[in-house]
Amino acid sequence: MANQDRYIDARLDGIETKLDSNLGRMRERQDADAAWTKDVIERIEKQSEKAEDRFEKASQGLSQQYHDLRSTIDTRFEESRRHSTVVALSTVGGVFAGFAIVIAIAVGWISEQGSYAKSYGETQVEIQQAADERAEFREAVQSIQATQQSILERLPERTAE
Repeated sequence: MANQDRYIDARLDGIETKLDSNLGRMRERQDADAAWTKDVIERIEKQSEKAEDRFEKASQGLSQQYHDLRSTIDTRFEESRRHSTVVALSTVGGVFAGFAIVIAIAVGWISEQGSYAKSYGETQVEIQQAADERAEFREAVQSIQATQQSILERLPERTAE
């Protein structure tokens, strides 16, 4: 039995040695895996940080582009509003100018008609005055003719001698 105990002890020592060896290799493997895992985690963290930085830069770029586009849109909207206002005011001004031209033409026509009426009236007055003068002249001629007739009637008749 003592032989058996020694054999069992030797066998147990071999098993323990193998176990210790396996345990050492497992620990080494575990340490290597831990180092590898740590390295992988560090690389992932670095890549994550780089990705976050790129995301931040892209976000800032997009944010800047958004603000630039918004500013451009606001500027163009303001320019469009001003243009619309100018066009509306120009249209209203054009309409008023058209009315002013029509009124000026009407006033000129009315003035021309007034001048024509005045001239016509003056002409009619002159015609009437001429008619009155002719009537006076006729009366004077008739009066002279009547006087001549009365003188002729008072003269003795001429005898042929």
